[in-house]
Amino acid sequence: MHLSGTIFRDDERTPLQDCLVEIWQCKQDQLYDNVSDDFSYRASQKTNASGKYKFITAIPIPYPNDENPDIFRPAHIHMRISAKDQQDLITQIYLKNDPYLDTDPSTKSALSINRILSLKRIKEKETEVNFDIVLKKEYMPDDSVFHKIEGVYKMNDNSMMEFYREGDLLFWKWNHVLRGGLSYKGENTFIGGVNDTEARFELQPKGNAKLIFRFSRRKQISLEGNKILQYS
Repeated sequence: MHLSGTIFRDDERTPLQDCLVEIWQCKQDQLYDNVSDDFSYRASQKTNASGKYKFITAIPIPYPNDENPDIFRPAHIHMRISAKDQQDLITQIYLKNDPYLDTDPSTKSALSINRILSLKRIKEKETEVNFDIVLKKEYMPDDSVFHKIEGVYKMNDNSMMEFYREGDLLFWKWNHVLRGGLSYKGENTFIGGVNDTEARFELQPKGNAKLIFRFSRRKQISLEGNKILQYS
């Protein structure tokens, strides 16, 4: 499968040169390669002077949901796009006619419609997919806000959440497992996914912070917690 496209600035016209495009997907055994030295089915490249990127990979495949093996996630490829002065983007692309699109919470959202793409046959064993991306203008809080919210939080269900900054995204782990990156929304609030993940922080004296967390993708989760470890 040839995956290609153009990355544009927030004006929707200007191509972005040297924009970092990273992609990853599960292997043909339905598992992600997170442990080997090969890191199979993962790649990255920078866009050329015309803002274009192109990867050659395998057509992705569905895999069973961790929480319920009888429910499958549609075939998809993860993407992260990073560029100076533009908001970093973490997203997923899907393929039309996948039998699991109608049952997956992420692809049922109206916000996913432009990321469900047509697979075009170009040769007997080759296909192509085009995905153009327009990045938003970077919108970030002051560095001191990141510093005040970074750390480990103990939640009211006794789970642990960790938040740390990377670029202009706030990454979060849940019980030591990396779950995603969040973009700044304003008022000490970060959102991710198809607006189905929200972390709102209430800053307190002496570097403390309270977290109100919402996740509503495959099940509804609402948690609150307090920071128990602050990064220096």
